[in-house]
Amino acid sequence: MFSCISKSITNILLVIFISALFAVNAFGESPRGKQIIPYAIPPAFENATYFSEGLAAVKINHKWGFIDKTGKIVIEPQFNLWQAQFNSEFSDGLVAVNFNNGKDENFKQDGNNVGNIKWGFADKKGRLVIPPKFEGDYFQPPRFTEGLAPVIFSSMFPGSQTFVGIGAKYGYIDKTGEYAIKPIYDKAINFQEGLAAVTIDEKQGFINNKGEIVIPLIYKLALPFKNGYAIVVKNEKYSFIDKSGNNPFSKEFDSLSEFSDGLARFEEGGKYGFIDMKGNVVIKPFITPGSVVDWFSGNEFSEGLCAVRFGYDPNKKDEFNNGKYGYINKIGKVVINPIFDGAKSFKNGKAVVEIDGKSFLIDKSGNRISQYFSELTFEADGMIKVNVGDMFNTKYGFIKN
Repeated sequence: MFSCISKSITNILLVIFISALFAVNAFGESPRGKQIIPYAIPPAFENATYFSEGLAAVKINHKWGFIDKTGKIVIEPQFNLWQAQFNSEFSDGLVAVNFNNGKDENFKQDGNNVGNIKWGFADKKGRLVIPPKFEGDYFQPPRFTEGLAPVIFSSMFPGSQTFVGIGAKYGYIDKTGEYAIKPIYDKAINFQEGLAAVTIDEKQGFINNKGEIVIPLIYKLALPFKNGYAIVVKNEKYSFIDKSGNNPFSKEFDSLSEFSDGLARFEEGGKYGFIDMKGNVVIKPFITPGSVVDWFSGNEFSEGLCAVRFGYDPNKKDEFNNGKYGYINKIGKVVINPIFDGAKSFKNGKAVVEIDGKSFLIDKSGNRISQYFSELTFEADGMIKVNVGDMFNTKYGFIKN
């Protein structure tokens, strides 16, 4: 009996040793001390989304299911085996799901057939509460906010409208799966702060949860409300409006971002600066185009800092090796030198950056505080999604933020 116990202890120690060895060697270097961040959920999944309301979609044996923050499977893998499920997230206690494998009937093979999809909704125990009967954007599954979810109804060419936009009308369903707002819109997005942007005849405005138009459909573009303001575009100019449809700052810009950490990015004279929530310019335009809006960074203020790309050359064809990222503070001073190939916003005192194709975390002094990963993605619910391996053998897991 003692021999069996001794053998078990030996096996446990061997597993711990191998796990530690993997943590040290998997990223091409041997990080020291605090630079090794343990996995909250080891990288074992074929793919993974981010956590929302405590659950994340993961791909196991080509099917999607959901795990909790301990890595336990709480909804067995059973959903679409391709990418349709990738962006689904729990919201208002429900998540959009579909069981169709995206089969392309023309080529008689499985695939990402954007027109061959039906969405329903499941609860956190995996119970199907609304059958999969609604059309939707293949790559942006519908979701509930404020008790309503936008879905597509198509009377012409069913299944094709998400690709060609023919015969599609948007409306909103409630949690019983019944239409609360009839499908009469050419486009509709989620409710936020009591209002939702809708489109008819290429003009956008806002409705309330009764379907009543409260801000006229007069805009080329209308984005969701956040912090009491929404960005709209009219006559090729960007501005904020409040919930009465008024421009609170009496200003228009060449481009504009939503407020984040109390500041919003604006474009004027071909350069970017920032205004506060009273409309005052706090950072005069000095950032060249292409340095802010790009593929890697959200380029918004968070926790007092904003990632900016310096040395960007708009005439240079190599977009991914064009300038370096650093961070500025709220008066426009560079506080972390531009040495990174990519940089994202700070969350909980940490930011994801990239050098030479390797992603890692830094603190607000610019110091590296994690080992290297193939990729890092900040997610909700205090978790960070990580990739390890290469493009031929990638596994996904999570570390805690």
